[in-house]
Amino acid sequence: MTASTKVSFAESFELKAIEIGRVITALYSDIIISASPGKYGAQETTRYEFLLRDSEEEGFLGLWTRRSRYHIATLWFRNEARDVKSGEWLCEVFGREYVQPLTRLAEQLAERFDTKIHLRLKTEKHQYEFAAE
Repeated sequence: MTASTKVSFAESFELKAIEIGRVITALYSDIIISASPGKYGAQETTRYEFLLRDSEEEGFLGLWTRRSRYHIATLWFRNEARDVKSGEWLCEVFGREYVQPLTRLAEQLAERFDTKIHLRLKTEKHQYEFAAE
C-alpha cells in the first residue's frame, strides 16, 4: 500500500483479538477462551471469557452429563460501561484463588502487546460457564 496524506489504514482491534487469543491458549493450555456461549477459541471480539478446561462428568440414573466449566475471568479490550479505555484492558476475576495466576498471565500479555491491564476481583468464588453476570 502506498503512503498518502488523504488515506490511512488500520486494523480493527477485533482482528488483533485473534492474535491475543492464540497467545493466551499457547501460554495456558488449561484455559479455554470464549467470546460468547458455544464459540470457543481465538476469534474477532472485544472480550474473552476464561474457562477452566476441566469438565468432569457425573452419572445420574445412568446418564452422563458435563458439568459446567468454571468461569474464572473475563478480559475486556473495550467496554464503555466498565470504563475500559483504548490501550488499557480490564480483567475481571471470579474467585480470589485465581488472582495470582491471572496476574502472571496479565503481566505476560501487557508486555507482549504493550498495554496496561487492570485486574479487578469481581466475586470471591468462581462463576459457571454461561451464567449471567
